[in-house]
Amino acid sequence: MVTEDRTERRVEEVQLEAVYHAAKQQAHPNADHDGYWVKKRNQTIYGYKKHISTTEAGMILAVHTMPTNEHDSMALVPLINCTQHQQEVLADKDYKSKANDEFLAVCGSRSRIMHKVPEPSDDICSICREP
Repeated sequence: MVTEDRTERRVEEVQLEAVYHAAKQQAHPNADHDGYWVKKRNQTIYGYKKHISTTEAGMILAVHTMPTNEHDSMALVPLINCTQHQQEVLADKDYKSKANDEFLAVCGSRSRIMHKVPEPSDDICSICREP
């Protein structure tokens, strides 16, 4: 099964994927069953993603590996838990979520995660149009 990168999946899709992987694991017990297929920029990729926590100087503090089909925002909590809680957390917009912002607030860390650009609405588009 191939999933699209960075999209929310329905519960039925997740359940079907779990059944598929359980059957594959029974049929091929020695194969790698933790990696997943994902389609990104019209290219199908199998494997994993690595998320890295560093200091400002670039010293690596923690590495978290996860399947390619999991959203990047899911990697923030394990990274923060592997390191001493940082005063500030800088990350790209893929890590932005309400849950991550709340987690950082509880930890006493300042969230410096980039904001996602909101989807344009008709009201905003009508303001931008030339008369």
